[in-house]
Amino acid sequence: MKVELLIEEDCALCAQAREVLESLRDELGLEITITDARSDSFLLARHRYDLPVIRLDGHVLSQRTADRAEIERRLRHARLIAENRSQALASAFSGRRVVKVSMSELAGAPRPVAPPTVSPPTGNRRVVKVSLAEVAGAATAAAPAAPPRPEKAAKKRPREKLPPLEVPQPEGEVLLVDDFPGTATKRRIEQIPGVEEVRVGALPGVIVVRGRPDAIAAARERLPAPAAPTPPGRALALGLAAAAAGIAVPWLPPSPLSWVLAVAAALLPLALREARQLLRERPLLGAYPLAASAVVLIAAAQGHLGSGWAAAPAAIHLLALAPLLWTRRKARALLDLPVQTQAPRGRATLEEGEVVPADGRLLAPCVVDESPVGGDEDAERLPGEEVLAGSVVRQRVEIEFLGGPGRRELARRRLGIALANAKEEEREGRLAALAPLAGLVAAGIAWALYGGAAGAAILVGFPALALGLVLPLGRAVALLRAHADGVAVAVPTALDRAGRVRTVVFGKRGILERGVPVVLGVRARNHDPFRLLDLTAAAEAGVDHPVARAIVQHARELGRDLPEAKVESCQEGAGVTARVDGVVVHVGTGAYLARSGVDVTTLTGLANEMAQRGSTPVLVAVDRVAAGAIEVGASPADSARQALGSLELAEVRLHLATSDHGQRARWLAVALGLDPAQASGDLSEESEARLLGELDRPVLVVAGANHLSRCSEADLVVCAEGDARAHSFPAHLSRPDPRAIASMVRTGRAWRRARRAGLAIAGLAALGALGLGMAGKLGIPLATTLAALGSLLSTAAVLLPWIRLR
Repeated sequence: MKVELLIEEDCALCAQAREVLESLRDELGLEITITDARSDSFLLARHRYDLPVIRLDGHVLSQRTADRAEIERRLRHARLIAENRSQALASAFSGRRVVKVSMSELAGAPRPVAPPTVSPPTGNRRVVKVSLAEVAGAATAAAPAAPPRPEKAAKKRPREKLPPLEVPQPEGEVLLVDDFPGTATKRRIEQIPGVEEVRVGALPGVIVVRGRPDAIAAARERLPAPAAPTPPGRALALGLAAAAAGIAVPWLPPSPLSWVLAVAAALLPLALREARQLLRERPLLGAYPLAASAVVLIAAAQGHLGSGWAAAPAAIHLLALAPLLWTRRKARALLDLPVQTQAPRGRATLEEGEVVPADGRLLAPCVVDESPVGGDEDAERLPGEEVLAGSVVRQRVEIEFLGGPGRRELARRRLGIALANAKEEEREGRLAALAPLAGLVAAGIAWALYGGAAGAAILVGFPALALGLVLPLGRAVALLRAHADGVAVAVPTALDRAGRVRTVVFGKRGILERGVPVVLGVRARNHDPFRLLDLTAAAEAGVDHPVARAIVQHARELGRDLPEAKVESCQEGAGVTARVDGVVVHVGTGAYLARSGVDVTTLTGLANEMAQRGSTPVLVAVDRVAAGAIEVGASPADSARQALGSLELAEVRLHLATSDHGQRARWLAVALGLDPAQASGDLSEESEARLLGELDRPVLVVAGANHLSRCSEADLVVCAEGDARAHSFPAHLSRPDPRAIASMVRTGRAWRRARRAGLAIAGLAALGALGLGMAGKLGIPLATTLAALGSLLSTAAVLLPWIRLR
């Protein structure tokens, strides 16, 4: 493989990447070419923020990394793709036959029959129109046909479109309560005049109320005030204490002390505030361990088994409550964030170490710590790029605040709505009520048929809490994981669809690009390109415009000393005229230069070429003579290639489909390392719908807020923007980072696996407890062990989205 490494002098990371490639040269058969990015202005403009860059056949393979494992993995993956393509081409040409036909054979071949369209005769001449395909067919008709090659039947994947998701209304206030609210709480709030809708999330203690402000205030007064959730370690400690007490009871001599210790261990769940709340709000689920312990004590009094087994239901119950408390603490930490009711206006100067109070755009380059909002620890941001509320600036910088609610506030509200999903809660609430009821009924039947030992064994070993909480707990964990990764989901079913996604279509090009324009190239006529850049940057130095800032920033990064300039005229959005080093420099659009008396005919073709790529051509004239053009456009985002690589490794097909110019879409695809055939531009609503219908299902589309009508053919739509219009989508990005899409797909797949594994393990544990309980007294230890393992494994399985993605 021919690999090109783009480096920069005095770059330690570039030197490390070079050493890694040299160490892999013999193992992978690499042909390495080292290129200094400063030797080419286009390469420097395109990759100056990403060095070192490893390119394979012009496609970016990795950037900004010297990790040996990551580079080796990408190289091996690229080689595997190349081998598969070569095998596919070889198989495609293996069945073809090549027929050599000479001109004499063509001349001697019989004249084909005249087609229906014959021109009328003119005199003694007749003109016959013959196509090349007919001549070639007549010449090769005598050649023997190759035997048909057996072909494997292609696997037909289902292409049916999934039904649209019902997105709940975004209105409503998210209220937190220190309880496990259920149907009774919902009915009590619905009786308040002015309340239109109530959604209840029992596990995290979330209630969403929609209605008049006075009704919401009245509901807030009727609900119990929220308190900090109990630490999960306390539930684990109480569970281990109950288990230790149960083990210690058989070693004590028969006395009232052993019975007191057994009763105390059985009542340990009441020492936990959440266990008492569960007993009050979910009587069957909360009272199950107490009922099981009481039955075990009765069986012990009758001599069927020891009193120490009364501690087993309490220990299993407490150990299963620990992940529930952990999930509730995670949800409260996110939902208790302070709400920014009104974003500040204008600009502000932040000192080093200060927290960004509201979403805004930087007015100068800055290093930002985005770890408090789930991003990178030290992210380099350019002027004009967006920073989120809660980020920490590493240096003094000026910021311009954005209006409206920030991305974090929208994501917080979206998380509360998703956790309080009414339909899911009702379905899971019925399962939570049926699980302990099934255990009690089975224990009663076993008691009547096989005696007290069998009934006690079933009660001890039946994982009622795990069966009742495995689905809501796993759903809450998946939603919290997606929220932490930068995706705000309004419908939990969207995560299930994300786990089934086979194709991701980026319908908004801006999510894959930096939020600010950069200089992509300098084209000069009869001038030194660097001299032309100096004159242009000096003229634009005093202009407050993103394009002007990009040109000035590019010149400074190249270490150019800008001469003094005196601005003579300036038209906002059109151009500027300045006197620089004794010459008059006109910079701007073609119309502005034409109004200034400059003949821009020689630059028209160059400007059209840049415009076709989706870039902005900035024309430059020196002393009213056209001198050249500077191409300004968006460069690929730092995280875009990482996101696309993660999706490719997950065997997800990628496509870029925008309404922008097709050349621009293909240029971006090449810059991101994709096949240009995976990019489509100039799409209308009909052509985009037709494209989505031809792709492998299910299809996930990343779109802008104004593309909702175009995404009606998609199975799942994620809004790439963070304004109020994002509430119309099933999910939106709470951080402008394409890596969140890859994380969403991985979270959805982990959640699907966790749901199946949690239900299977808890169900097998319940069936095992029933079977062993029917065996009699000897089945109690095995049933208890199986129940404890089933509860722990099932709750650990539903934590899979968090465990696997850490």
